[in-house]
Amino acid sequence: MMYIEVTETKFVDVMQHYFSCEAAIMLFDCLETGDELEMVSFDPVGIQCNWNEYENWEQVTSNYSDSYIMSGYDNIQDFINDRTTVLSTDNTILIREF
Repeated sequence: MMYIEVTETKFVDVMQHYFSCEAAIMLFDCLETGDELEMVSFDPVGIQCNWNEYENWEQVTSNYSDSYIMSGYDNIQDFINDRTTVLSTDNTILIREF
C-alpha cells in the first residue's frame, strides 16, 4: 500500500468539487486534528457522502424536520449537536451524517 501526505491545498482543491472553500478548509482541519492515531484514507467521495453543507439553520431544519419535530427538542442546534459533529462559521454549516 502506498501512502501520500495530502496537504491542505490539495485537499481543498479536490473537495471544492463538493463543498465551498471555507467548508473544505474546516473539514481538513477536523480530519487532520482528529483523535485517531492511525492514517486516514483520503476518500473524497466517502467524505462527501458523510458530510452535508448548509448555508443556515433553516436549511438544516428543513432537512431534519421529521426527526426534529418528533424528538421533543426546543432547538434544532441542540438536536443536531447531541447526535453528530457540527462544524460552522458565520457563512456555512457542515454536519456529519448520522
